Amino acid sequence: MSSTPSRVVPGLILAALSLLSAFLLFQVQPIISKFILPWFGGSPGVWTTCMLFFQVVLFAGYAYAHTLTLLPRRWQGIVHGVLLGAAIAMLPIAPSEMWKPTGAEDPALRILLLLLVSVGLPYFVLSSTSPLVQVWFTRTTGGANPWRLYALSNIGSLVALLSYPLFFEVHWDVLEQTTLWAVGFGAFVVLSLAGIWMDRSHALESETKADAELNAPAPVAADPAAENGAAASAEPSPASAAEVALKMKANQAAEHPGWGRRILWVLLPALASSVLLAATNHVCQDVAVIPFLWVVPLSLYLLTFIICFEHERWYARISALWALIALPVLFITCTENLMQKQPFWTRFENWMHNHVQADLNKITHLDLNLTTIDLTPNFVWELGWSFGAMFLACMLCHGELTRLKPAPRRLTEFYLLMSFGGALGGLFVSLGAPHVFTTFAEWPISLIAVAALACLILLRTVLKMRSVWEWLLMLVITAMTSGVAYVLVENGLLTQEELRKKLHLDPAMLNPDPEMMHVNADLIPSPWMIYGALGVIGLCFVVLIVRSMVKGFMRPALFSVTMLGILFTFVLLMMGDMGFKHEKKLERMRNFYGMLSVSEELNSEFTPISRELTNGGIIHGMQNLEFGMKEEPTSYYGHDTGIGKALDSLKHSKSGRIGIVGMGAGTVSCYAKSGQTIRFYDINPDVVRIAQKYFTYIEDAKRRGAKVEIVVSDARLALEREPSQQFDVLLLDAFSGDSVPVHLLTKEAFEIYDRHMKPDGIIAVHITNSYLVLAPVIEKIAAETKFKTTRIATYPEGDQDSTDYILVTRNETFLKATPPELLGTEVELKHDVRLWTDRYHNLLRILDIPMNTKNAEDEEKEEQKQKPSGAFEFTPKPNAETVKLELPPSDMKINTQIQLQPGALPVPLPPQGRKFSPAPVPEPDSAPPLPQAPTVELPKMETKTNAEFQTAPSTPPTTPAPSAPPAPAPAPAPAPAPAPPPPSSAPPVANPLPVTPTSQAPKAEEPKAEAKANE
Repeated sequence: MSSTPSRVVPGLILAALSLLSAFLLFQVQPIISKFILPWFGGSPGVWTTCMLFFQVVLFAGYAYAHTLTLLPRRWQGIVHGVLLGAAIAMLPIAPSEMWKPTGAEDPALRILLLLLVSVGLPYFVLSSTSPLVQVWFTRTTGGANPWRLYALSNIGSLVALLSYPLFFEVHWDVLEQTTLWAVGFGAFVVLSLAGIWMDRSHALESETKADAELNAPAPVAADPAAENGAAASAEPSPASAAEVALKMKANQAAEHPGWGRRILWVLLPALASSVLLAATNHVCQDVAVIPFLWVVPLSLYLLTFIICFEHERWYARISALWALIALPVLFITCTENLMQKQPFWTRFENWMHNHVQADLNKITHLDLNLTTIDLTPNFVWELGWSFGAMFLACMLCHGELTRLKPAPRRLTEFYLLMSFGGALGGLFVSLGAPHVFTTFAEWPISLIAVAALACLILLRTVLKMRSVWEWLLMLVITAMTSGVAYVLVENGLLTQEELRKKLHLDPAMLNPDPEMMHVNADLIPSPWMIYGALGVIGLCFVVLIVRSMVKGFMRPALFSVTMLGILFTFVLLMMGDMGFKHEKKLERMRNFYGMLSVSEELNSEFTPISRELTNGGIIHGMQNLEFGMKEEPTSYYGHDTGIGKALDSLKHSKSGRIGIVGMGAGTVSCYAKSGQTIRFYDINPDVVRIAQKYFTYIEDAKRRGAKVEIVVSDARLALEREPSQQFDVLLLDAFSGDSVPVHLLTKEAFEIYDRHMKPDGIIAVHITNSYLVLAPVIEKIAAETKFKTTRIATYPEGDQDSTDYILVTRNETFLKATPPELLGTEVELKHDVRLWTDRYHNLLRILDIPMNTKNAEDEEKEEQKQKPSGAFEFTPKPNAETVKLELPPSDMKINTQIQLQPGALPVPLPPQGRKFSPAPVPEPDSAPPLPQAPTVELPKMETKTNAEFQTAPSTPPTTPAPSAPPAPAPAPAPAPAPAPPPPSSAPPVANPLPVTPTSQAPKAEEPKAEAKANE
């Protein structure tokens, strides 16, 4: 059926509205986050709370859309039009500074209230648009399939997510972005009003048609015999009757979904949302704290929506294939940390090395070494496994969701329950998990739940098997289950001996057994795993026997499902046993700002020798507990570092004041002397508690007579409220993981610091970072605020880590005593950095990626640009001296061939074939005087493409006979005068071509060179 203009035009308008609404929906999230992230400390938890808010409001928007469709159609347009007007009145969306935290309130609650007041209503209207547009599309196009519009809206979300850091954030500051967003929202309102008008017009047309049908005459009765004949001819065959029955049953379920289906509409998106947020927390804090890394899981999440809702062919028809791929990826991602420490993994590596390595190298022509097989050799591989597991998990959840989608007339209810599930998943990870777990345990929990879903999908597929495929599958599954059971028994995972070790092994060594001293309790299956597996196996066999007794027969598919159930039980129990971290820590805790842990290193006598504080995977402080070393600075704060040099300049001061933004373990208090004051600022109260409980730096400083002050608040907000502290040194070291606190690195922030500094005070900025080039940002701000800088970088050595500091000060004496100390490996940017302010700061432009940073080729080009004009230098041989050729100012190209007799010059000329284009030199009257050196005059030249210098091959020099000791060298002879050029038809060259050695001129007279021009 061809599309008519009456269907195409509404379809295009509604498609544009769906795309634009989703684009604005996702654009507003990074814009508003850019406002509030600096206010709340820059923790990844802020982003998680923002996502929670947007999911809850999304649910409210879907609830409004569902309620609106229950009203009479004439009232639907009026109500929605009024809501659009109210949303316009809320613009602009920039939040007021009155919402800045004071440091004492709950940050999560304040963030939620701030977002509700600033963007709540516009976001609410945008979130209701997607289901409403699909309802309007179904009405105005005569019942066309609306589900692709949802895939289109997710495309708009993905474009918004990627375009913001790559385009909008680069070109406009945050206030300009809010203005652009307001313009887009205006276009959205216009399209929404057009959609309301089209829906209202279609309603009037439908009422007119209904009235016409009521007033139309009754149709003439048809011949009953003809009707019976037509019905008999249209009677379906038995084969097609079964298909028709299945389709009718599916349509009935879609039209009248039961409570079981409705519950799945909630649970599946809740699981997908949990996987998304858990993966974000896991990769951003446990794996690699890389800027913009959160974009990847969110993009994959949206991509799964696009794939699943675009058409059934991408998932519904091949759901078993997706589950079959997902199950091993989920298992490896969940268990790889402990699985590779199991004894059976060592046996597997030995088997691969002995039986597979040789053949594999022969086939691939590679030199592979399978002695050790590491599934995660570096963090990139770990990211790959995590992102792959997250993508496949969301594909299974969203794919099953599309299989259960209802008829179009129930789509608002479907989206309502789906958004409710997404909000539940967000609540679980954002608010529940930090209060329940001390680690990111929601990540393995979500992986295990999705693995169970994959197992159910495979079992469902097996049950649908028919005829011979059932028998073949039964044989394959039986062999697989038997093989897995053999491996488990062979490797001691199901033996009574291993169970006894697990039950009697005492981690506190209260019951030491010499044979068990080497056994690690974390590497042995837990009792509940073994007994649980055996219990499920027995239950499966009981079900199988009961089935056979009741029915009198047993389908092969049922036996296959039983065997698969046994296999999947082992898989899920192993994921539960090996999927969680069991590292022993002195303390591990988790709150809104991240996960903190304190570890301790013991010597052979089980005496602690060091303690370490980490946030996620980043070290935030360490203390050496050995005798005489407790008060020595370690990690990033040694005496040779930038902060060490700044604080050592105060060692003779009796009343020095030191400010520290970011407490860590309190290591910097090692420098506080008697009479001095050290003031710490930290936003995380648990950091302060841990530093005082497990580390002695602060107590040691107090014992020495120093005064220690601690302010639990955001440092910038606290400094804004406080009177001038008159700091001699202020250290900026408030890093959560490796994330950069951009609100501490803006021009406005440095103006606040300047108010708290003495005239000769020093601001030490810790810029050690593996992914961001921060030095140009600090230098630009320092120049803008009339400061000077010096940079100190150090190598790792002993207890000292590699560091990079920029010291910002107006103290000329300190700057002269502390020149820059660089390693030579510092990364440089290709472009100039724009001044960072509260309205503009862009991490993408300083990211250490090839697009931003200089490479060896760029540095070589820059060196060439810095060479003097009119000079060309080359070194033809490794040990040869450099020859500088200065060319006459001329627009023509020169082709010159020079032949030299052996030993004619003390320095070699360019190798054969070396080409270059001449560059102009200064005029003779303005050029500096040239040193006396041998010259070669070229009497004849002609215009060619390039200048080509070739050196005739020289004969090997003969060894001179021994002679008497050399006499004193005579004075250097004057350079020979240039000979006049011979007559030629070509015009004479303005200036001769001197060949000037850059090395010292010879003391004795050298033979003359013979040169001739060659056309």
